[in-house]
Amino acid sequence: MKRYPFEKKIFKRVEVSSDDFDVLDIRLGLSSSASLRNSNIKNKVDSFVNTYNGNINWYMKAIFWERFWKRIYMLITIVLIFSLPIAIFQFTNVISYLNDDVAANRGFEYYSSYVLAILTSVFAFHNVLNAWLAKRRLLSIFHEASSNLKAKLYAFEDKWNNGGVYDSTNRLLVTFEFDRDIEESIALGRSIVNNERKKFYESIESTEINLSNILTSSFNSASSLLTSLQSRMFKRKLSQFDEAVNFNTKRQQLRKEIGELKKEYMGLKKLKETTQANMATSNPIPDNLINMLSIIQTKMNNIQIILIEKESKI
Repeated sequence: MKRYPFEKKIFKRVEVSSDDFDVLDIRLGLSSSASLRNSNIKNKVDSFVNTYNGNINWYMKAIFWERFWKRIYMLITIVLIFSLPIAIFQFTNVISYLNDDVAANRGFEYYSSYVLAILTSVFAFHNVLNAWLAKRRLLSIFHEASSNLKAKLYAFEDKWNNGGVYDSTNRLLVTFEFDRDIEESIALGRSIVNNERKKFYESIESTEINLSNILTSSFNSASSLLTSLQSRMFKRKLSQFDEAVNFNTKRQQLRKEIGELKKEYMGLKKLKETTQANMATSNPIPDNLINMLSIIQTKMNNIQIILIEKESKI
């Protein structure tokens, strides 16, 4: 039995072909009438085939590509699941051996950030693709429209393939009922397509993606994954690097504090010399100068003790 192109799952073309017309003619028994192609019903049969077969062909091809992209997404997901853990471990392990002196090598921090940036990009791309496919409900929309068109097409064939368009002498008898039925079928087919178009555009309009949220969640996921899957050597070197950075930061802070203490000590020293000069010219020496000199000397002694303690930590 001859079949429609979409029944043979041929997606080379979307437009209707002569096979679509021939199969319908055979199933309705119209092929035996040469006069049909010259009759008024020809245009309606052509419109019927374009409405049903043409749109079914389009939906079948669209369904094929929607499934194709979903399979590509699944393939990407599977590849990432198996490759990312191994790639993270191997990359961090190699970087660890290439950076022996982590205290002096500032590039180690760069490599760690570089790995994190790559992982964030990978997760962001995957999340965007996932959000895009999740909001595109096109596969179900196309399936529904295609199934409805096929059901109406086959129902029309079942109704008129028993010789209803011919009389007892096998002469073409296009009745009013057939003429009305094919017009109603065309209108119904177009309403199915229009309903699908409405759902299609509603689905397309709802594909907004919040880039900020995706990047934030991707960064958090990447940070967690990097921490979990990095090699032990990398963790140890990263810990050493952090300790070295913290030590240098603390040393710089100590040097700053020591500089401020020395500055304060020199100020007190000058104040002490000025107080001693005033005491040398005073007779008798005022009690307030004696008390001030004692306070200054005490502060200087305390600063010296603090300086010795801080300088020992550098």
